[in-house]
Amino acid sequence: IVQEMDPLIELMNGLQDAFVRCGVGTAQVDLPQITVVGSQSSGKSSVLESLVGFDFLPRGTGIVTRRPIVIQMIPSFNSTSVTTQFAHIPNQTFTNPLEIQQEIERDTARVAGSDKAITSKPISIRITSPHVLPLTLIDLPGLTRVAVANQPLDTERKVRELVTKYVENPNAIILAVHAANTDVATCEALELAAKVDPQGVRTIGVVTKLDLMDSGTDALDVLMNKVVPLQNGFVGVVNRSQAELNSGTNAQDAKIREKNFFRAHPQYGQYAERHGSRVLAEKLSTLLLEHIKRELPSLKKKLKDRLELVHREMRMLCDDYPENAADGDGNVLRDDYRVLHHDYGGAGVEWMRAGSTGSDQNSLARLMQLVSKYASVFSSILDGFVTVSSGKQRSTNDVGDHAHGLLGGARIRSALFEKFQSELNKIDLNKNLSDEELRAAIANASGVRTTLFVPEHAFSYLAGVSVSKFRRPVLLCLENVHDELRDIANECELVLKRYPNLKSAVRNAVNEILSVHKDVAERLVRSLVIMHAEFVNTKHPDFVAEHHSHSRTASAPVLPSENGHENGVAQMYGVIENHRSEPAPAQYYEPQRSLLHTPSVTTTTTATAQQHVRAYNAATHPIHVKEKTATRAHVVANGRDQSDIHTVRAALISYSVSVKRQLEDEVPKAVMAFLVFAVRSSLQSELLSRLMSSHDPKVLLAESDVAVRKRIELIELADALRAALELLNDARHSSKLLN
Repeated sequence: IVQEMDPLIELMNGLQDAFVRCGVGTAQVDLPQITVVGSQSSGKSSVLESLVGFDFLPRGTGIVTRRPIVIQMIPSFNSTSVTTQFAHIPNQTFTNPLEIQQEIERDTARVAGSDKAITSKPISIRITSPHVLPLTLIDLPGLTRVAVANQPLDTERKVRELVTKYVENPNAIILAVHAANTDVATCEALELAAKVDPQGVRTIGVVTKLDLMDSGTDALDVLMNKVVPLQNGFVGVVNRSQAELNSGTNAQDAKIREKNFFRAHPQYGQYAERHGSRVLAEKLSTLLLEHIKRELPSLKKKLKDRLELVHREMRMLCDDYPENAADGDGNVLRDDYRVLHHDYGGAGVEWMRAGSTGSDQNSLARLMQLVSKYASVFSSILDGFVTVSSGKQRSTNDVGDHAHGLLGGARIRSALFEKFQSELNKIDLNKNLSDEELRAAIANASGVRTTLFVPEHAFSYLAGVSVSKFRRPVLLCLENVHDELRDIANECELVLKRYPNLKSAVRNAVNEILSVHKDVAERLVRSLVIMHAEFVNTKHPDFVAEHHSHSRTASAPVLPSENGHENGVAQMYGVIENHRSEPAPAQYYEPQRSLLHTPSVTTTTTATAQQHVRAYNAATHPIHVKEKTATRAHVVANGRDQSDIHTVRAALISYSVSVKRQLEDEVPKAVMAFLVFAVRSSLQSELLSRLMSSHDPKVLLAESDVAVRKRIELIELADALRAALELLNDARHSSKLLN
């Protein structure tokens, strides 16, 4: 096993070191590895020390392991000495276990602080010894329920998140440590492993403290894999007691005692060869070897894909990051990488940490560049070419809703047509067209005179009232489009995420720009309704055709039914519903602007009729209305009245349908021209003007701490991935294992 495993273990160790040296934990990538998980009192540290063969881990109360510890065990065949090296000080060798413990504590305090805080940045230890099998494990902080003194209150949550991040790696073997003198049902390590590995395929259980169980009890069922079934089963171990640790009992003597314990135990004796620290080490070595062989062929592709993702993120966070920072295989181009890391930064990557080289670029130029990019993305979303949230181009055929997947410009199109038409169609064209109201309007328009024909200004007045019903859906359409533009603008803020001050200023400025153009568009669409209400064009071809169609359908005389409803009219027109006769309105108009003269026959005014008159007056403000209380008079419903009512109703419906069709065409055009296209064409110049007039570019371009930290993390990860890929390339050229 040792001879076959050496090249693979060395390769994995090299990959581990590459990530550790760059300050990146291997949880960032899915490397084949063994993660050790257990609660603080499970005996996890003792298991690791029994595998290594000497005491090297810090001990104490509470959380002692405050960061991942990568333990690389390298067997030595030509030396009997045991040496230890750290990845962060590779040129220094340690032989004293106490000094190793002190260095772990010192570097942990340097990275995580001295207040018992947790950090995800690992420390790597390389142990060369004749007493070990080639094996690499990652010791994780012990799971805990309560934060001890000097620890942050969220320590339990942070520990669990850190451990989960490592064990959810599909290429990680989980070494779950359980103390035999506690209930296996409450084992936190097994509970966490079950969440990420429910089938138990990559989990191996370790049962400690078998020698500390109460007399007459044993853990045989657990060891026999009957309680919590795992594909790799359980291995029992017996660690040194606290008394043995205090007396200085070495690991080799402890292994002899452990072996004797299993052989002499009445329950475990017949299975003694399956348990013990040596058996555990051999089993882990075999599992790790198989795991590496299985995952290695796909590892390079995964690292390439991860590096490409890092490059894409870096382009969002660095002003001068080159587009060709990686070739088609995901490798960093050597020349570009050298320029990025050395020419600009000297001894490091300081320019990348700052996010900009500062060369040939000042704050104003950068601000102009960002505003231009913002406006470009805004325009692209309108045209359906890109969605910022996905970062991918898409076809305009990719539609749905918020409920159906509609995005950007497609939602504006829906608001202008489908939703607008739906709102128009909801309007009841027959509402407030009862016989009483129509009869009163005709009578009022006739004044004291008897008429041979229906007065045309009676129709004009009623047509204006009917058209005013369209004002609400027209304004609602404009409001919906305005809201969609605001949502698109908010989505575009993703390109400004590095700059919280700029993001806030842009949002305020864009809202002002949208409001200005909305006001212009609103005046126009209101005017459209007023035009159709003020001047009734009976020569419009749509009205002529619609009225002619109705007239042919309704040529037969219509007589009132018993209850006074013109059911025949309703059937002929298809849109006229039975309405109970309402009291007729009486309105008095000033002579210079009136459509109807002083009524000769007064009727009782109803609230419904008054509302429609007010609605019409609102749409046609020049008209001055004086409301007078009318007394109800009996109006004889003769055949002539019914014919006039029928004629006016048919004409009103025809005109309303004609105007509705015109508005369906005119309103979308007006909104697009004076709001959508106006905003798009002027957004960049107006936005830059507003920002420059009231803000300092340097203040606007102050980055968030989150962006700075993220960029540094990406730089470190890119370094680690590049080094890992170079190791894999070298291994491929020198070994058949990767071919």
